[in-house]
Amino acid sequence: MAYKSGFDRKPLQEISLQSLKLFDLDIVYVFVLGDQGTGKTTLIDTSTTRRIYDHLLPSFQYVSESDRMTDKGMVTLRLLELNRKQLYLPEISHVCRTEKHVFLFVYAYDDLPSFSFLYMKWILNVRKVFGRTVTTFMLGNKIDLKNDRNLKINPNYTDASSLTYKNIFNVDWASECSALTGHQVDFVLT
Repeated sequence: MAYKSGFDRKPLQEISLQSLKLFDLDIVYVFVLGDQGTGKTTLIDTSTTRRIYDHLLPSFQYVSESDRMTDKGMVTLRLLELNRKQLYLPEISHVCRTEKHVFLFVYAYDDLPSFSFLYMKWILNVRKVFGRTVTTFMLGNKIDLKNDRNLKINPNYTDASSLTYKNIFNVDWASECSALTGHQVDFVLT
């Protein structure tokens, strides 16, 4: 089933999971993908409150879970970090066919290759496995390092919220946060 929603033309700071109309269900699976060192695990640990065993995903020891209050009621987010080999597991395909789900692609401001290869390594693989109808987010992590003068950050890569990213990478939504400091993490995952 495809749960694709159009991109709202609201100001970018107001766009979140709620804007994709995912809040009408009880559970939403969020598959977190990205290169090593981009802050995926920190993002999951910062934004979730408990770890559970999910019977739909028996290959994984635990899935991180958090309840979020929306204007329509309570939603449970189940966050799971995947690598490229795990994308091909039959249980991931089953969850994507039967449950609401989102693919969250993470890159880091202090790691330019994680941004440069985001499309080739991650977005294309997801499109190949699950088709073009999946809901996709792109998240720039570690924005607390954005103004660090010791890092060589290309200024073109420092605004994950821009509409250009949505068009270039063919994603539904783009934003930025800092998982380590917790800046905008609650906003991104609400």
